[in-house]
Amino acid sequence: MSSIRGLVLVIPRESLECDVLVVGAAAAGLTAAIEARMRGASVLVACKGKAGRSGNTVVAGSQLAAVVPYPGSEDSPEQHFEDTLAGGRWVNDEDLLAEVVSRAGPQLLRAEGWGMRLLRSEGELVRRTPPGHRFPRGIQTDNAAFPVSTAGLSITLPLRRKAEEIGVHFLEDCPVIRLLLSDGEVAGALAVDMEGDRLLTIGARAVIVAAGGGGQLFDRTNNTRGIAGGSFGLLLEAGVALRDMEFVQFYPCQMNSPFKTVIASPLFSEGAVLRNRHGERFMPLYDPDRGDLATRDVMCQAIFYELQKGNGIDGEVYMDCTAVPEEVLQRKYFSLVRDLRRHGIDPARQWLRVTATTHFFMGGARVDRRCATRVRGLFAAGEAVGGVHGANRLSGNALSEAITTGALAGAAAAEHAQASQRRGSRPDPAPVSPDMGGTLKPDALEEIRAELRRAMWNGASIVRSEASLRAALDAARTCARAASECGATTPALMARREETRLMALAAEAVVISALARRESRGAHFREDFPRTEDRWLGSNLVRLGPEGLEVVFVPKQGESL
Repeated sequence: MSSIRGLVLVIPRESLECDVLVVGAAAAGLTAAIEARMRGASVLVACKGKAGRSGNTVVAGSQLAAVVPYPGSEDSPEQHFEDTLAGGRWVNDEDLLAEVVSRAGPQLLRAEGWGMRLLRSEGELVRRTPPGHRFPRGIQTDNAAFPVSTAGLSITLPLRRKAEEIGVHFLEDCPVIRLLLSDGEVAGALAVDMEGDRLLTIGARAVIVAAGGGGQLFDRTNNTRGIAGGSFGLLLEAGVALRDMEFVQFYPCQMNSPFKTVIASPLFSEGAVLRNRHGERFMPLYDPDRGDLATRDVMCQAIFYELQKGNGIDGEVYMDCTAVPEEVLQRKYFSLVRDLRRHGIDPARQWLRVTATTHFFMGGARVDRRCATRVRGLFAAGEAVGGVHGANRLSGNALSEAITTGALAGAAAAEHAQASQRRGSRPDPAPVSPDMGGTLKPDALEEIRAELRRAMWNGASIVRSEASLRAALDAARTCARAASECGATTPALMARREETRLMALAAEAVVISALARRESRGAHFREDFPRTEDRWLGSNLVRLGPEGLEVVFVPKQGESL
């Protein structure tokens, strides 16, 4: 098919073929690739950056919530299911959630067998109790060899090595800009080789979209640069319905100085508290029962209102970890404490300054228990999937979702590809000649993106209203039109234009879903509809129709693929 330099695919021509194409190369994509390859499929992974060194897993805290039994434990997958369902305000896809929690522990141990090192003490896994979980099931990777800001490399690099060892091929610096269909079945993708500055048509019997969420749709985010809603835009344009897109999680504890990193939320279960500029604990005012053990949605809303009251410090609040025992800091948070002390901050004696930021998308593709969409041969994994978390994600569940849905999608995609091969058919993608013309200069793209991100943060972030969402919707549609009108004189510029256009489409999906849900639930908070109502127990589904995006509400009991 092509020549290999090391074990990274080198592109000699403009057309490639494989059994399974994986879009994205962080935890979900790498797990999917490994699973598909282990089942005999030829696997090609295409990603915007460097495989294993880009995507959100790299900057994640490397904690996975999973039930791995140990003597005396009363925890179980059923308990994990109940905690996640309650945290998600009961709108989760219960069938898919059951798959994730039952598979998380075994899949984590499989990953350990692939080379991922888990943090152990005297041979036993070190466990934390993240907020929202009733039992200590937060299992940490051994990330001491990495800076805390890139602790997730302890997950992605071993997965990358395993994938290479078994013959997975990689297309790096190669963003996918369109999924290709043939008679309603996925047939591959159109991508851009950024280094060679050329278009590539990739024929595939099955495609897995695992390119993350959409943090870069907002002006403030802890997501990496490439996580800009591409998964959602690609899926929508391929005919896939997205669910729960109004539920965007904002993380309460982003530290920006002396270096940028998220502060692990399990610290709150160890004694950490939030304080305002006056040194006052404020979480008991917003959640009297749980206080600083409240879920992330409540914490972010509390920070938002404290800042509105003038109780912040230059847009931030204090996180006080001084009550956390030194032994706990060293044993469970070694990398964070080490890096803070290297920068002259001792969390055992000094308060940190943190703020809320865009973190995670609970919404995504509507899939079945095998992570299959309604488009034949098209699957999704990781943050591109909707339904696992419902209206709010519990700490540690993102990486568990990534490795479990990755494995599910990889297995199902390999099976689909093999069945297609037995039938002797491979869908041929229709030839694509993207329009490279336009009335606006390509350099307008950066301002379009900046305007979209500002509008989304101002109108569709932590606290929303009819007026703010309408303003964000107008901006998203304006930015989509402007992006489409930008000229693209080279394939590289086309990749940037298409990324911007898909960003605007994903942003619109978020906003119209938020407008449609006239209540507050989980991470979706409407000032004009502050109460949670039983009639909204269900999901908003977004599809791309002839006239643009359409949204329909489906009650939970009426939900089916």
